[in-house]
Amino acid sequence: MFEITCKEKPSSPLYLRGFVGQDYDDAVWSAPASDSWDSFYEKNRLSDDELQNFFSLPYTMGKENAPDKITSLSVVPKFAQKFTYFPYGVKLSKNTIFDDTYAIESKFSMPHKLSYYPLSLTSASLLFTSESGVPKKYQSLNKNYGNYVRQKYMDDDSEISSRLKIDLSGFPVYTNISDNPDFDTIQEAAEEIQNFLKSKASYSLSLAPVSSDSNFLYEFLYEQHRGFCVHFATAGTLLFRMYGIPARYVTGYVAQPEDFTKKDSKTFTCNVKDSSAHAWTEVYIGNGIWVPVEVTPPSSVNENTNISTNTPENSIPNTEVPPSSENPETTKPDSQEKNTNSETEKPSETKAQKQNKPEKKNYLFIFKFLLGFCILLLLFVLRYQILYKKRIGYFVHSRTKSYFLLYQNLLKLWQAEFKISEKDLAAYDWKQKFTKQLPEEKQNSFEKLCNEAEEIYFGNKKPTKQQIRTLRFAYRKSQKAFLKKLPKTKYFYYKFIKVL
Repeated sequence: MFEITCKEKPSSPLYLRGFVGQDYDDAVWSAPASDSWDSFYEKNRLSDDELQNFFSLPYTMGKENAPDKITSLSVVPKFAQKFTYFPYGVKLSKNTIFDDTYAIESKFSMPHKLSYYPLSLTSASLLFTSESGVPKKYQSLNKNYGNYVRQKYMDDDSEISSRLKIDLSGFPVYTNISDNPDFDTIQEAAEEIQNFLKSKASYSLSLAPVSSDSNFLYEFLYEQHRGFCVHFATAGTLLFRMYGIPARYVTGYVAQPEDFTKKDSKTFTCNVKDSSAHAWTEVYIGNGIWVPVEVTPPSSVNENTNISTNTPENSIPNTEVPPSSENPETTKPDSQEKNTNSETEKPSETKAQKQNKPEKKNYLFIFKFLLGFCILLLLFVLRYQILYKKRIGYFVHSRTKSYFLLYQNLLKLWQAEFKISEKDLAAYDWKQKFTKQLPEEKQNSFEKLCNEAEEIYFGNKKPTKQQIRTLRFAYRKSQKAFLKKLPKTKYFYYKFIKVL
């Protein structure tokens, strides 16, 4: 996914922020609406330079208070990015335009050569030792952005169960926290929440799907008592908001210090694989600073799932059949015929030969046409067989990659069958939109399939052979049902041309 090169080996996990979630509804996190940010941007009459400098304050303050901590790295992405995937505490470049979630709005140079202050809850304490604090020119923006953040990322519609209320009421930080807690209080709250989650749930991939209409926190903490990073990060984000601390749900990648190897005498390198995908919580501590907080049990921060999020598109080698060369046929006169034949017999023989030549040429043409047609038909059938087997994962040696190839192609099949637009699939809440457009009898199967895929993606287990067989059966069954509804022309197109 990424290749990271740096001069010094990181001493703590390197979080690369991707998707940021604002609202949790129907078991799905949705991204912040762009219109509210646009309104804030225009209301405060912000320039791009001012915004970049404001969100670079962690780097600026770190350089002032702990210059020895400042370091640099180069990030080379190996896929088309929707987000910056920058580490926290980075000095932002002037040619990058984004909102406060770092979603990309314009292209920027690659590789990304970045300077940054390694930002965490621990290292952030050094940023608040400066007597001057936030520069004067940013104090008004800091205040306005703080109000904006509290309005957007503290609104929690989750019902607090009586049992959770009883548990939280026994925690000193929760019961005594002020409306605008300082950094020390946020640190204490984070420790309290981490310990609470650790006491209530353990890391596991063996769990039943969380119902979209249930109270997530109650079901996770008091019924299932287990989950993986997605569940812990969701619970952590909702709990921070209950404490009155602005928090967001984040997915991205985590590079562990042990993942970095020495490249040469001057640099270290790390290949961040898709198995490093992770979910966590980030909290707002003031001064435009968001800090990652790890709420998942430490043993599962780096889930070794050995999976790929980028399934290669089906590609077929171009097999060209060279056209048959036209070999002129020559008709030799019978060897028994003598030159002594009369002049009257020669014209009759020449006439017979002229009559036979077109007939032989017709047979030759028909033969070549049928041969060419058979070859093309054979190649067409061979192409269909190869594509179909490739689509259901027969040519993939990794079970995990085979599973996700089948998963992706089954979604494409349903997309075509139920006419689901590409725009819906590209949305952050695609799962919710996808579910609503499926018939009721398929919605439950789709939800179970997504939960199973998430367990494999974010967990450390490989799909079983039975899971892959079940997915293949579901694909074949759905394909048969879809093709049966189509008229002949569309049937031919989807089955043999598109090989859906």
